[in-house]
Amino acid sequence: MSSLFSKPERSVACLKACVIGDTGSGKTHLAALVAIGMHKLLVAKKVIKATVPVLFADTESGVDWHIDRFADEGVPLLAARTRAFSDLMPMIEEAEKLNTILVIDSLTHFGKEQMEAYKANYNKTELNEKDWGYLYGDRGWGGFTRAFVNSQCHIVAAGRLGFDYDKTSDDETVKTAIKMQGAKAIGYEPNIVVLCTKTNKRSANAVDGFLRTMTVLKDRGPMDGKVFENATFENFMPHIDKLKLGGKHVVFDDSRTSANEMPTRQASDYRSQVQEHAIVVDEIKSLLSRHFSATKDDKAKKSALLMSKIDQRAQSTEWLYARPLADMIQYRNQLWQALEKTPYSLEVAETEQAVKDARELF
Repeated sequence: MSSLFSKPERSVACLKACVIGDTGSGKTHLAALVAIGMHKLLVAKKVIKATVPVLFADTESGVDWHIDRFADEGVPLLAARTRAFSDLMPMIEEAEKLNTILVIDSLTHFGKEQMEAYKANYNKTELNEKDWGYLYGDRGWGGFTRAFVNSQCHIVAAGRLGFDYDKTSDDETVKTAIKMQGAKAIGYEPNIVVLCTKTNKRSANAVDGFLRTMTVLKDRGPMDGKVFENATFENFMPHIDKLKLGGKHVVFDDSRTSANEMPTRQASDYRSQVQEHAIVVDEIKSLLSRHFSATKDDKAKKSALLMSKIDQRAQSTEWLYARPLADMIQYRNQLWQALEKTPYSLEVAETEQAVKDARELF
């Protein structure tokens, strides 16, 4: 058996940074400065062309105040005004194609939008453990954080300041850690995390006259724990100098999984094989409806997909739904991989409505 180990080489080629701060702390300002500086550095090193734009995912009109700054620095800029969590992955994919810098401001809004959309979809006011399992699973923050780490683009994500809390032995609630609001465990993923703070001190170099500090909460390089006043892109250079700019960015091999070692999902005690079959049918219907419309062109594409991925006889979903349960589960997994570009992983929370429908049918 060949060894999993080999001699390590520097493989982190992209900047992955998080900027956390309270209101007015200068996090958007700093994120813009880092994006501008990073773009100019990549152009100077001939990693990208000067015409390649910085992409700015804007949730609160913060980009408006930096349009002139980008123009004055000669850095092209494109903005997407959205808070939809479902837009995050497409934006990362677009940044990858351009090999450019993606600014996300504020990442907090995307996390909150995902949670509210989930509540509305399942008509819930409170979330349980299974719900959080989905929200932070592969189709939620788990999928995003994996893309954040491994994507072939530079990402600077800004977010609102939050805290973790715990109970003391005297049953008092105390703050135990700083984090980004609405972004589960995102602080673990970036290679550098900084905290922006607005002080009461006056500063002639600041936009509104107040001094702002940047504290490096985490750095895998030499900047850990350092504090900078009115920080700029240059303050990030000790970290950036450690990156393999222009190289292939590899953090971990996400093609290696333990999926083949997992047992086949068994029907729960309260579910018969008939009910299980109905649920899988519902999952396939939902999957196909997300990717194909009722137009003639989409119907042809859907038939072509079914014939290529399932069986030459699968020109219609009616043939597909008549297969035995074991075959149906296999077909669902194949279609999921083909359309969602990820191994099938559906939390119980996602199929609650399907279970309810199956019970009503049978």
